[in-house]
Amino acid sequence: MRLAVKFGWAFLTLALGACSSSPGGKPAGGSGGEENESGGTGGSAGAGGAVMPTSNGGMTGAGGARADASAPVIADAEVPAGPDDASADSAAPAAGGFTCNQLVGPSPMMQWFEGGFLQYPGIDAKKWQMFWVAHHYTDAWAKPGDPAWNTALDKGHACTQGSMAPDRVIFQATHWSHTTRAQWETDLTGIVENIKKKWPGVKRIELMASTSAPGNTPCPGTKTQGNETIIAPFAYEAIEAMPAKYPGLVFALPHFEVPCKDFIGNGSAPQYAPSATATTGPAVIDVASLFGAYWAMHR
Repeated sequence: MRLAVKFGWAFLTLALGACSSSPGGKPAGGSGGEENESGGTGGSAGAGGAVMPTSNGGMTGAGGARADASAPVIADAEVPAGPDDASADSAAPAAGGFTCNQLVGPSPMMQWFEGGFLQYPGIDAKKWQMFWVAHHYTDAWAKPGDPAWNTALDKGHACTQGSMAPDRVIFQATHWSHTTRAQWETDLTGIVENIKKKWPGVKRIELMASTSAPGNTPCPGTKTQGNETIIAPFAYEAIEAMPAKYPGLVFALPHFEVPCKDFIGNGSAPQYAPSATATTGPAVIDVASLFGAYWAMHR
């Protein structure tokens, strides 16, 4: 099912299957390019300035089932629907389905985590924590015993309960030098195995790609080759193939897009304006609201 949620400055579209965030729930379904650390001005907005995760590839659930995006069911609301609002999604999970949600990823994840995600309505800050490492790509995260997995929690913010043994782990994957789906799948398999080893009690692992430009096409004035706001289709395919390898444990998230104006360097770098370390400003708020709205409905 596709859920369209309109609020204020943004129009949010989520590609959803029958989705559950309860433990074991099943929604239907090295070095790479550098993360540019230079600041820059934003480019043109996509889709009227909208911030949107799209249905490209749908969601993948246990066994690799994919949501049918060819006949979406559309629901509109003036405000983001909360996790207990059955009118938004009849399979919306009960509030507080997980004790501790652990986010792991690159520096852009830090920007939106610190930039308003924890304050978003429906997000319980006591149940979320994260750590991040800049310039650390999937091939590095995939190595057995990679030291990045021992990174300290961002700003020391920890879940009130279960901080050392999170029951849900969400990993954001970045790599721009791989040329095949097989390379991505090899890395993702190593990442899942590292997660299982570090947190053996984990009940759900969610995999996602970094945010892309609207339509997953280059923003005006940016390069096509090596563009770090574009996700190769085979990377999405690799993520969507992982649930079949780990039924009931691993889940592929939708594709998330943000307007060109929200990226630094006119869409030429994966961080958000006005700088690679910004945790305030309209762009960061846009992205924090994008992920806040999603996980408020899938917590």
